[in-house]
Amino acid sequence: MTRYIVTQYHPEWLVVVINHRNIGESIPRIRRNKMMNQYEVMGDSVVRIPAEPYKVNSIKRILIKSAFYRYFFTNFAFQVKWPRLTWDQTPVQAMPPNRDPKNNPIKEQVSHVILQDILAEAGDTKVLFVLHPERKDMYEAESLPPQSHHMEVMTRVLEDRNLDYIDLHPVFFSAWQREGKKFEFDNNNHWNA
Repeated sequence: MTRYIVTQYHPEWLVVVINHRNIGESIPRIRRNKMMNQYEVMGDSVVRIPAEPYKVNSIKRILIKSAFYRYFFTNFAFQVKWPRLTWDQTPVQAMPPNRDPKNNPIKEQVSHVILQDILAEAGDTKVLFVLHPERKDMYEAESLPPQSHHMEVMTRVLEDRNLDYIDLHPVFFSAWQREGKKFEFDNNNHWNA
């Protein structure tokens, strides 16, 4: 995306918003997503795994042609979830890999490479990174909650590399305390006005 924007529009500045989940989503051992560029740590090096083209699931292709399914999907966020078959039905209370602190060194390594890639593609274009906070924690807090562990890692990496960034965490919390208005739509998590 950086390469495309820089070659097509030649901006003076490029603003890159980093979502609090983006780091974990970029590492397949934490969350595999074949439609995203991902990075795997192998020893001291980081290997880039290019995104694969999107392929529609055959069953979803049939369902999407159904007006009944589209009606429920659109109006009630209805989704078909297929059961996962497992041999062991014992509930496991393990920490999700995205939140497991033992993965922080991997996240840090990958974050360095992601920033390096963005800066290399940006060339002479200046880059400003904007850190998007975890908003759900703010709505329940009386005082500024700690940053998500993802943003702690990214802040450390940005500061290690002496890169410009804006942390929206205190800004969003201040606005929430002042106005009491949520930042996302009722039916999805994208920013509202």
